[in-house]
Amino acid sequence: MNGGNGLDVFTFGHYFSIRLSIFEITARDKVTVGDGHDDWWLTLIPPKTSREQNRVPPWNERPKCHCGFRACLQVWEDRIPRGKKGYRYFKCPDIDDDFKACTFMEWINIRPLREVPIIPVVLETKGQYYGRLEAARDAARAARLEQERRIHQQQIRLKGKEDELQRRRDQLGAREVALKQQEEEFETRQAQLLQEEERRKKMKKQGAECSSKTTRKGKLS
Repeated sequence: MNGGNGLDVFTFGHYFSIRLSIFEITARDKVTVGDGHDDWWLTLIPPKTSREQNRVPPWNERPKCHCGFRACLQVWEDRIPRGKKGYRYFKCPDIDDDFKACTFMEWINIRPLREVPIIPVVLETKGQYYGRLEAARDAARAARLEQERRIHQQQIRLKGKEDELQRRRDQLGAREVALKQQEEEFETRQAQLLQEEERRKKMKKQGAECSSKTTRKGKLS
């Protein structure tokens, strides 16, 4: 048996296995007609309302294809066509005698099950992960040291300003003490001048009285 016949036998067996699985699934949905014979082409489909006809079919619903087989629910995994990855659809698994698949296909939802990024995300290696982690730690450490340096400089500047204010307070206190001493000295000097003025006036008055007494004595003699 050559390679081509082997491939044909494999495909043929695969075809019959698919037929058998679909037959078993379809047989569970069949009913028995009134004559007592099983009608494998009559399915038990409950009537649907207008609201049920317009809704999205659930996961467990298997619509019937025009060829008589139940379609299988699948999820689109290819990136082409663009934007369809993750969408659910029904696909008929029927294959005819010429090994041609049925063309029945129906999308059942209008949005994907998961968001698919337009730009593919490249996973980083272990070295890149630890490198990024170490870089983040170094950046955090550098930021912390820079913040500590700025806080230390601010404390130094505040300490310098406090020392300058204290020095000015001391200078103002010393100046107030000096001004108070000068004021006391001025008051003392002013009191001394008043005393001297009073003493001169008194001496002048006494001298005038003495001269008047002498003149009066000369006239009497």
